[in-house]
Amino acid sequence: MLQFASATSALPDTAKAATAAVREALAGIDAAACRLVAFHVTMGHDVGVALAAIKAVVPHARVVGNSCAGVIGRDGANESMRALALMAVARS
Repeated sequence: MLQFASATSALPDTAKAATAAVREALAGIDAAACRLVAFHVTMGHDVGVALAAIKAVVPHARVVGNSCAGVIGRDGANESMRALALMAVARS
């Protein structure tokens, strides 16, 4: 069975935002079971730094990402210069 989880972060530090979001998304899910993380960051974040931070938490997952003008999460839209949203897929 696949599990889907998501999270957003408005932290201004890219590495901290990515780490916090992936940990929040995977709360209650074994990080080793994570197979895919798709993330979006607004222009103020560094995509490479976000990628590295996410890979540090889920080294066996495929990670894809992009930059964008805004993200949408459970709390609504965020078009600030430093916003991050992600979805994780895990196999249970």
